[in-house]
Amino acid sequence: MVTRKTGSDTKQEILQTGLRLIQEKGYDSTTIKDIINQLDISKGAFYHYFDSKEDLIEEIAINYSRKALSIIKEIAAREDLSGVEKINQVIQAVSEFKGDKQEKRQKIKSAFSGDQNLKLQKKLNHKIKREAIPAFQEIIEEGQKEGSITTENSREMAELLLFLIRSLNSSLDELIAEQDYDESSDLSKYELMSRIEEKIVFYEKIMAKVLNLKTGEIVLKEPYFNRYFK
Repeated sequence: MVTRKTGSDTKQEILQTGLRLIQEKGYDSTTIKDIINQLDISKGAFYHYFDSKEDLIEEIAINYSRKALSIIKEIAAREDLSGVEKINQVIQAVSEFKGDKQEKRQKIKSAFSGDQNLKLQKKLNHKIKREAIPAFQEIIEEGQKEGSITTENSREMAELLLFLIRSLNSSLDELIAEQDYDESSDLSKYELMSRIEEKIVFYEKIMAKVLNLKTGEIVLKEPYFNRYFK
């Protein structure tokens, strides 16, 4: 019995093949013709789902990000957790998700590397920020109601919290990438882990401080160590 492909199957194949080729050849060197030749489909089939190569890579990144955003929104809606517990749960759950999808995440990041893709990176970051901030704001306002979080502006606090989390992620990724690719680096695994721990503890204290919490109420070390060293 022949299994027929659905439109969804074709679209997913285009997304997966596009990501693989962009990761192998680079964004600029990968053409729509490369993608359709690999899949043996018509140009019309590609344009049925995507307006351009930029549209394709944008959807790859957004689909990945939306899975992380759905985790944040689900936790924000829970009624059995306090505001601070929700923040810690978000950090843990998203760290687990990124750890499980680390290979795909690295492929997406490499597809966006280079100065020529800065405009597209900014566009995607804006979309993610626009969806993530309301979820963090909801969590912070929950903390305000119960008295565990004090702030004059929940939206600005949500934006700052998102910025700190993204800053920590970027800083850790850069530190690990530097160790992986810099042949002159002589950091041992123990020294690398110590550097990572130092950075995480610093961010724990900063995040607790800006949220008017006690040191130790924001927990970053365990989820991040599980993500990078499990």
